[in-house]
Amino acid sequence: MKNSPFSDIKKKRKEHEKTEFIESAKVDGNSEKEEQQNLDINERRGSHYIDKESGKKIKLSGKILQVPVNGYELKILEQGAKKMGLPLGSYLRTLGIEAAK
Repeated sequence: MKNSPFSDIKKKRKEHEKTEFIESAKVDGNSEKEEQQNLDINERRGSHYIDKESGKKIKLSGKILQVPVNGYELKILEQGAKKMGLPLGSYLRTLGIEAAK
C-alpha cells in the first residue's frame, strides 16, 4: 500500500533541461590577482559595520575569524603578544601577514 495517493506523481526531468541548467551555470571569472587588486589595504576591519548617520549595515570584504587554541598555545601566544606590546588579535594578524609576504 502506498503512503500517499500522490506518491507516484512527480515531475520528470528531461535531459535537455539538465544540460540547459549545466550550460547556464556561470563561474566567477575573477582571478586571484584581480581580486587582490580590488582589495584596499586601509579598509576597515571586519565583515560589516553600521553607518552612524544612516543606520544602514555596510558590507565589507573582510571576515571575523575564530581560532580554537588550547591552554598551552594560548599562553605562548599571549607571551609573544606581550613582548611585542600588542593585543592578541593584532599579534596574530601581524604574524600571519608577515608570514604570507
